[in-house]
Amino acid sequence: KKLIKKLKQDGYGYETQNKVKVVLIDIFNKALTNEYIRKNPAKGISVKRDEKKEVKVLSEEEQILFFDCAKGTFYNNLFVVAVSTGMRIGELAALRWSDIDWETNVIKVTRTLVYQKYEGDEQKSNIPINHQCEMALKRQYMQKNVIAQKAPKSKSVDKQYADLLFTTKFDTPINSQIICEAIKKVVDEVNLTRDYVDEIEVFS
Repeated sequence: KKLIKKLKQDGYGYETQNKVKVVLIDIFNKALTNEYIRKNPAKGISVKRDEKKEVKVLSEEEQILFFDCAKGTFYNNLFVVAVSTGMRIGELAALRWSDIDWETNVIKVTRTLVYQKYEGDEQKSNIPINHQCEMALKRQYMQKNVIAQKAPKSKSVDKQYADLLFTTKFDTPINSQIICEAIKKVVDEVNLTRDYVDEIEVFS
């Protein structure tokens, strides 16, 4: 509790506080499994979201600039599918080719791949696919096959993750941090040729 309180005092927001809490719970769960402790002291600690976050929406021009610059980058297909479907990173990270019903043009969301779970998270079921999304998924399928063949042997993937559609360049599972960094790279590239006043803000 002291640690979470100190993080708040030092200016860290809800997201960071919650991540620290999740890591602590995980650490103590392992200690519990190995019988070093009798109960998990991190369970039950609540992290309150007291700041009201203003949702930033990209303008039409910013969307065009972003996707023009993202074209041909490693995560471009993921960006297109995310925007076309509204799927969360955890849902995209867990997506398999077998989850897509091509007869009805629908993605069946059956699972999510996340390290931390937020309160109120609800899993979608069937998500319709538009033409843009369909093209991105098919491009990603081909990209995934290439990545799987080129992945270094030292980065062996657990069998349960072998059929993931969206992965890192090493064919390993993605997470929100990796995608945030990929978005930032594109935004930084866009801003290189824009005046300070017209720069796009980095978004997550």
